[in-house]
Amino acid sequence: MFYWLIYSLASFYIGYLLSKFFSGTFRIIFLCTFLVLMLTPAIVEVGSNKLAPAIIIFFLDLILEQNISTRSLRPILFSLPLALFLIGLSILVKKRFF
Repeated sequence: MFYWLIYSLASFYIGYLLSKFFSGTFRIIFLCTFLVLMLTPAIVEVGSNKLAPAIIIFFLDLILEQNISTRSLRPILFSLPLALFLIGLSILVKKRFF
């Protein structure tokens, strides 16, 4: 569990540094998309309770096992559109009321 804390803080820091290259609304969209991609957990093996970042599991499966498994990309497939919808909704509310 301690490793997730370190990984999350590093992801926030790297995402913040990378979002500095963009301006305005695109900065928020980039930061949230980056964090969703980096922090979405997935189960490491079938029947296991261990969680790891889904994007890392995908790349390790691709490199080490040399197959493209969609098992690790399914959590990202669900969380990324939801996050983008919530970002769009918050931007719309912000423009409408503020």
